[in-house]
Amino acid sequence: MQPVDLKGKSLTTDSAYKPIQKVNIFPSVRAVYNFSRSKAINFNYAGNASQPSFSQLQPVQDVSNQQSITVGNPNLKPSMNHNVNLSYNNFNFVSGKVMFTNLTFSTIKNQIVNNNINKGNGRQLSIPENVNGYYNLLGFYVYSKPHKNRKYVLSLIGSCNYNHNINLIDSIRNIGQNWIISQGFNFEYNYKEILELGTGISYSLNDVHYKNTTGKPLTTLQNSSSNAWTFSSNMNLNITKTLVLKYDVDYTINTGLASSVSRNQVIMNGSLEKQLFKKKNGIVKIEAFDIFKQNSNISRSVSANYITD
Repeated sequence: MQPVDLKGKSLTTDSAYKPIQKVNIFPSVRAVYNFSRSKAINFNYAGNASQPSFSQLQPVQDVSNQQSITVGNPNLKPSMNHNVNLSYNNFNFVSGKVMFTNLTFSTIKNQIVNNNINKGNGRQLSIPENVNGYYNLLGFYVYSKPHKNRKYVLSLIGSCNYNHNINLIDSIRNIGQNWIISQGFNFEYNYKEILELGTGISYSLNDVHYKNTTGKPLTTLQNSSSNAWTFSSNMNLNITKTLVLKYDVDYTINTGLASSVSRNQVIMNGSLEKQLFKKKNGIVKIEAFDIFKQNSNISRSVSANYITD
């Protein structure tokens, strides 16, 4: 149960708040089936509500930015969030084999979005409104299997995220579809207690499409697609019983991003450490990060009506 008691008043006479008093009730469900101590299926459902803020409810124009004017909507309803999660895990502690999968679905009733209205001469009026139709589906998996007494370890990691978003432009309902897909492969070689050597490759895709309710592409919002290949390597070498050399390096090839941030990059870290005392419970280490000075934290985020690189 979620009680809501929202009251407010303004010092000026040009605004008024309608008191909101209600109780939101959400079921909460969790079910687990254990096949064994290391293999199980989990199911979870949870709901919650997000109340509109005072600024979103106040029907008074904010003209502090003449190019981007905002006004509240006293008729806004709270957003009702529903989340469902299903997962399966299977861990074999003897062999080291790992299998984990997860599927999550979420949707929002009465989602609050800004209706962006063109007022001409580069000016825009933004009004929050309730819409339905948003949902998100996310799935990922991890699979790892060692061979020859964990001398070799093969791992697969993949994910897929689909976001179905709703936006309003000039009071016209539009749909944004965003696919984020990734797949990776890793190989690990272990030689006694001396060497741990890993190498891997991964691919990621970020695809965005906009359309109206009739399914036609939009001219006001541009579709886009970006992808990246990443080649990785890491090493942990015991030069002596107490001297350890480590490094990890990622080489990423980006395509489809904005031209100012689309450059490829090599990020490498390394360290040399000396272990101290009989129980090796002391360490003196020298470590370097981003040795080639190329880290630019490139990423892409997608919202209802804009893309940021």
